[in-house]
Amino acid sequence: MAALPGSWVRPTVFLAAHTLVALLLALIVIVPSVGFLQDQRHRIEQSSLALERANSALSRNGAVAALTPEQIAAAANRYIQGDSEGLQNADLLSRLHRAAQEQSVILRSATPLAPREWNDRRLVGARIEFTASTEKVARFIAGLEDGAALLFIEQASLSSDVDEGADTLAVVIEIYGVARWTES
Repeated sequence: MAALPGSWVRPTVFLAAHTLVALLLALIVIVPSVGFLQDQRHRIEQSSLALERANSALSRNGAVAALTPEQIAAAANRYIQGDSEGLQNADLLSRLHRAAQEQSVILRSATPLAPREWNDRRLVGARIEFTASTEKVARFIAGLEDGAALLFIEQASLSSDVDEGADTLAVVIEIYGVARWTES
């Protein structure tokens, strides 16, 4: 039997119609579904980050709540205390005199310096001068920077003092302490 001349049209129309239905189905159902699933994935990722932040805040709050009043007071004492520039200078100078006494160093001079700003923090400064043995100078300077208070040496001038002996240094130090946060 011979094929009729228009017999290829019917299967072609059938295939074209089914392809069109499949494309419409993909455009109507599959593409929005994929978009919906991607949106859900993004929301889950955002929720996971929020959950991690909340857990971090809870653990931080728990750690803060576990602090004893003594620990809080010790942390506050790291900063120079005082509500005015004069009180802050007095606190810094008394800390320096106390540190000098602990190391058996006698300060010849202790004068306040103008306060400075650094990283939105107020720094209270003082210049101290003293003469002591090399060992005492080393212990005193190490005690200042490694001590409980937040003190930083800005400049130091060390020179041997010929009048006092070979193991004696004349020292001039500019030191700054971080002032505590003020209540706003």
